[in-house]
Amino acid sequence: MIRIKKKFLSIFLGLFLTSIILLTSNNPAIANLEMGPLNFDGIIGDTEWIDADVRDQFFIDADNSDGNIDGNNSLLIGEDEENLYIGLDLNCDQTVDPSSEWVGIWLNTNNSSFSGENEWLQTVNDGAESLIVNVSSEELWEPFGDSSSYDNDFYPISDEDLITPVIYGDYFGNYQDLVSFDSLYYGLNSTAYLGYNVTRLDIEFDLQNFYGQLLDDYIGHIQRFNLYIRSDLNTTIDSHRVVAWKPDGTLDLDDPNQNFNLSKNSVPNNDWGYINSGNLTAENTLKISIIANSSSLEFEVLYDRIFFYIEVDSYNHGGPDDHIMDKPLSSIKNAEYSIGFGPSSLNSTSHRQFEFKIPKSELEHYDANQELGIIVGGYGTMSFEDKDFWCYSKSSFFLDENFSDQYLYYDMQGVESGDGISINRPSDIIFEHGQIGNYITWIISDINVHSPTYTIYQNGTLNSTGEWTSGSLIIVDVNNLIPGIYNYTIIAFDGYGGSIQDDVSVIILSDSNGVAGYPYFLFIGIAIVSISILSKKIKKIGYIERVY
Repeated sequence: MIRIKKKFLSIFLGLFLTSIILLTSNNPAIANLEMGPLNFDGIIGDTEWIDADVRDQFFIDADNSDGNIDGNNSLLIGEDEENLYIGLDLNCDQTVDPSSEWVGIWLNTNNSSFSGENEWLQTVNDGAESLIVNVSSEELWEPFGDSSSYDNDFYPISDEDLITPVIYGDYFGNYQDLVSFDSLYYGLNSTAYLGYNVTRLDIEFDLQNFYGQLLDDYIGHIQRFNLYIRSDLNTTIDSHRVVAWKPDGTLDLDDPNQNFNLSKNSVPNNDWGYINSGNLTAENTLKISIIANSSSLEFEVLYDRIFFYIEVDSYNHGGPDDHIMDKPLSSIKNAEYSIGFGPSSLNSTSHRQFEFKIPKSELEHYDANQELGIIVGGYGTMSFEDKDFWCYSKSSFFLDENFSDQYLYYDMQGVESGDGISINRPSDIIFEHGQIGNYITWIISDINVHSPTYTIYQNGTLNSTGEWTSGSLIIVDVNNLIPGIYNYTIIAFDGYGGSIQDDVSVIILSDSNGVAGYPYFLFIGIAIVSISILSKKIKKIGYIERVY
């Protein structure tokens, strides 16, 4: 066996190879996983979505009374370095009128865990994302109705809300004793102050902790705060009340608009009171003091539960069912979307289609190393039988966007940098037919991989595929080939969208010192251009992880 450096082999071939046509590689084109530019006309075209990472089909038994049909629909997902692309091909939706229709996308971009409205709210822009579009206006869905009615958002007390040490009195217990009715109390023993026995507990509620990154959407839609306190006293006292602090940070005990009374009797009591949204500070905090006093007796006050109902303008839930969308807000503000009606590359009948382009800058914690979670759904576009909405989720029957375990999860491995992937460069090989011990040995290295694979082609025809581990050997046995010229190409993928390619030429000479069927004198001067054919190339190409 003779191993020759590429430079010398190219010169050799320039003198002796017969035809450039015979040597040209016919490797199939490997699609660049990055999504190409969309026409963005709302129509799912086969060419523009060919590089989608995900093509998932789902069946819906639709309500046929309004002209929609039962059938398969498709969810497509792709990405490039800067954007996430989502396509919806809703074959079941065959009605033209978009009035009152909306379509929504909910994402879990970094495998966050959340369960319930409050946890979802606090995870928004930290893994949880939402985009709800008004089909008729092709604008973001307006999440609130008018202020003539309201919805309640439940705000339980948290450790960050309590201000300790307390101003007056000695306290015992912790904030968890205020979360539920459990006969575990947060209590205060009175202390002497200016001739009175007094307790005072200060609580500061920070709406940023509750509404998280959607707080700006809520400011301007908060009507008032409905405060609930369950308390118990060991004796009857003179006064027990809540005083709201003014936005300028002052506490006016004599302003009746800033006070409401609590029970002062020695029996368990449930008290409600209202605080206006005008008491919010510029930092969107609300501070209250719960003050109790007695002119003659020392006392103990026990608090079993404290929470708010935040009254906001009524949610525009998006349909007759008040809970189609619990929180109909879009965290994604700057996406592009196009809505179309007509045939597509997936379905020949006219139907509703959507194309979305979401900048990854809108997905603050997008992590391509994690599976992408998604729920899609809508109202009016089509609906389940006897329902007002449709959705595609793990349960496939409920729009449970507040629960991370109800999302569908997909690998997105299209465009993460593959700069770390490397490969050795084995020399080209020439040997006489019948010699043994001839092998191509590749070694691929990369410390950051995810289900890495490789594909080997021989003269453009698939030879083998497999998985690789960093530093392991991939060996191709070329001993038993008949005399001829063989070009081997390996393409290795790191599983994150990075890839690398290497080529090795194998020439097997016949016993007459020529390639079988090609005496040397026919080769002269023909394949000087083989230098370019056999030169090394490293290509960053995409990788379609799976297509449905």
